[in-house]
Amino acid sequence: HSALSPVALGATGAGKAVAGVAAGDAFSLVLLSGEHAGAAGGLLYWDHGTAGSHREKLPATSPTPVGAWHGGFRTARFRAVSACARHVLVLSEAGELFSWLHGHEKPQRIDFVNAMAVTALAAGAPAPLPDNTFRRPERT
Repeated sequence: HSALSPVALGATGAGKAVAGVAAGDAFSLVLLSGEHAGAAGGLLYWDHGTAGSHREKLPATSPTPVGAWHGGFRTARFRAVSACARHVLVLSEAGELFSWLHGHEKPQRIDFVNAMAVTALAAGAPAPLPDNTFRRPERT
């Protein structure tokens, strides 16, 4: 299917309301609502590539629960999702923030936000500092 074509959420999304949507250059994510208002829900993730492409081992080319490709997320529920060109941020029901690059699906927990109350996410491409390095924000 084309990246601009409508995509059915399939059986996993049947009967669920969509609580959030995020997209990058070649992938999409849909956050499903939980069982009741304000509850965390499931997360669907898929690549816009075609079956048999070099991305065959990455997320499916149709909406698939994130637990299907990352065992640590099999029973996870999520509260928020954000994405940019290749970067994904998700906030778990437990308040844990995870990040990964599309094409390198190895979610990393971002521990330096543990003491913070995260209420919103915004993914963006990192910008290098003048010395051409990247640094983690300072705790305040």
